[in-house]
Amino acid sequence: MSTQGVMVSRRAVLMGGLVLGFAGPGATAASSSGAAMTSSQALGPWVRVDPDGRITVMINVSEIGQGSSTGVAQVIAEELDADWAGIHTEQAPVQPNYYLILDQYITADSSAIREQFTRLRMAGATARAMLVQAAAQAWKVPTTQCRTEAGHVIHTPTGRRLGYGDVAVAAATLPVPEDVPLKPREEWRLIGTAVPRRDIPAKVDGTAIYGIDYTQPGLLTATIIQCPYFGGTLKSVDEVPALAVAGVRHVVRLPNAVAVVATHFWAVQKGLHALDPAWDLTKATRIGTEALFADLRARAQTDDGEVLSLPSVPPAELKAQAEAGLTSAAKVVDRLYEAPLLSHSPLEPMNCTAAPLADGGMVLWIPTQAQSRVQNGVAKALGLAPARVTVHTLLSGGGFGRRTVDDHAVQAALIARATGSAVKLIWSREEDTRHGIYRPAVVARLRAGIAPDGKLTVLRTTAAGTHEYIPGGLVALTYDIPTICWSHKIETHGIPGGPWRSVGRSHNIFFLDCFLEEVAAEIGKDALALRLELLSAQPRGRSVLTRVADAIGYGRPAPAGRFRGLGYSRGFGSYCAAAVELSVTNKVVTLHRIVGALDCGTVVNPDSVRAQMEGGLLMGLNACMQERDHPGTGRCRTGKF
Repeated sequence: MSTQGVMVSRRAVLMGGLVLGFAGPGATAASSSGAAMTSSQALGPWVRVDPDGRITVMINVSEIGQGSSTGVAQVIAEELDADWAGIHTEQAPVQPNYYLILDQYITADSSAIREQFTRLRMAGATARAMLVQAAAQAWKVPTTQCRTEAGHVIHTPTGRRLGYGDVAVAAATLPVPEDVPLKPREEWRLIGTAVPRRDIPAKVDGTAIYGIDYTQPGLLTATIIQCPYFGGTLKSVDEVPALAVAGVRHVVRLPNAVAVVATHFWAVQKGLHALDPAWDLTKATRIGTEALFADLRARAQTDDGEVLSLPSVPPAELKAQAEAGLTSAAKVVDRLYEAPLLSHSPLEPMNCTAAPLADGGMVLWIPTQAQSRVQNGVAKALGLAPARVTVHTLLSGGGFGRRTVDDHAVQAALIARATGSAVKLIWSREEDTRHGIYRPAVVARLRAGIAPDGKLTVLRTTAAGTHEYIPGGLVALTYDIPTICWSHKIETHGIPGGPWRSVGRSHNIFFLDCFLEEVAAEIGKDALALRLELLSAQPRGRSVLTRVADAIGYGRPAPAGRFRGLGYSRGFGSYCAAAVELSVTNKVVTLHRIVGALDCGTVVNPDSVRAQMEGGLLMGLNACMQERDHPGTGRCRTGKF
């Protein structure tokens, strides 16, 4: 399998759109894909087969290190019954038939496999059915006498074989079937196996093309300085010092920033450092860390926030139930928890290459998680129809949710239009850290109502945060608590926010697990026993918890000076638990062991799942123990990591 970045002219862009077009049920693949299809033939929108047997699978997710491009290809190749060694991948165009969640072309919410598993299987099975039909027609036999194996159609009674490439042209002229059978699980050869990720060798030897690596003849380089205060704008700047630097071609003013454009990055850096822009801070926020959290604490301890509830219970009724339950409880446990702002800090800073076209359109090459958002955002900024903005997806050096936003793409497009040149915009590490879309700062008050028999009957959470991404993980819990009520208030204080890996669960599950430990201590019950009791109707949740508890030695004496704890979450269709063993010396926490367990249902590639677990555990530990961003009087004081 191979994946390459696309570097094409306007003519090639238009031709590519025809080749990769959608062939819906009832249409013929060749007619809907167009005349540009010469060396390969499309069998529906997801699969192309060359006459020489080369198979290309379309990928509608961004590869940001999580292995989803391999997973998507693996599912399709399974139902196609193809030889994995012969599978190649190509990024699908930004077209509605490839959209995923939220009616967008986006890689987010752990949806790449989970939300389209059946869809991908159907794509492979559809292509296989067309190849079988073409072979059967060539042999003049019923399709029921044919089977497939490793990229071949086999006539079972006679043993005759035809490679997929041998019948690809004929298959592409057939109507796309509307309903095809899927392979039974016991016949899977690829799903569930650790097939090699073919993107890894190129990433190791340096030949992989990330956004920051992309180049083309005549490409200029740009970097940027944005108003250091959230909400501030550019007031004025003297461009002359930057233009005096050798290699600098342009200085471009943007609403809240200044960009320098030059022939190479060293020149843009020197040019940028020569500037001394003046900023208009009239509408800028000036709040600092202490004032921010004082405000959020006050808001979190009131009960007048927006109540989020399940559709079956009106918010006002749910709130009344929770308050009545707390009032009548034999005991109430009341705690306050806080989580700081966090930067995504992907290894590769924000970047985008933009090239203006003679007809006023724009072509982008960008590492992004949200292609349709980029397309629409740039189109809006330039006053264009979205169809006049072409987005080519490059490899991303990390994302974690940061690349779901189009800010840097819009900047690159505005700079390219202003200069009339193809420009690669690269943010510095400092700009990337200080102008992120941060995980929100959150303060949450959790209260538990305990019945006389020690049962937890009410969980009431009131929270305040700097962005809407704060409720996840506490609205619809798997725990068997009769009344669960969450309410929240949002006050951004002008601080930009957005989704951060696992979204609201990254702070809320931390709050909840800490709280359950404290509830267990208050009522004199073992913390594991309490959780298992609250998961009596969730065997998958109980299973992952008991697995990690056994592995860490929970319930057995720990070495002197060490302590053990548990964590549990259900989200994105999976059940996850972790257990740790740690010690504390002079308020310094030392982690000795951590064990994780995951039940995500059907596993497509075990190696990818393991890598995601390991990366998630490490990132969660850092978020818990090491990381925070400090808004110092309206600006992020942290510049690097």
